[in-house]
Amino acid sequence: MRGALEQTAKILRESEYIVFLGGAGVPTASGIPDFRSAARLYSRNMGFLYPPEVFLSREFFESRPAQFYDFLREYLVYPDAKPNPVH
Repeated sequence: MRGALEQTAKILRESEYIVFLGGAGVPTASGIPDFRSAARLYSRNMGFLYPPEVFLSREFFESRPAQFYDFLREYLVYPDAKPNPVH
């Protein structure tokens, strides 16, 4: 294990670019629920005219920016969230 950790550290030090791909659970430690948990957008009937993925699409943003931002503020902004160690 120690060798793998040292090898990973060496690769990171010597890399010009680093990309981290985190999973949906990363924000949960900051108090931001994932989309598919029990009380989130995809798990409950909230009476939306469109599915959440439509609201969050580029086409919807371009054609209805006011509705897009209303949806964003209402359901996807968490002002009390703080970065966690993974961030």
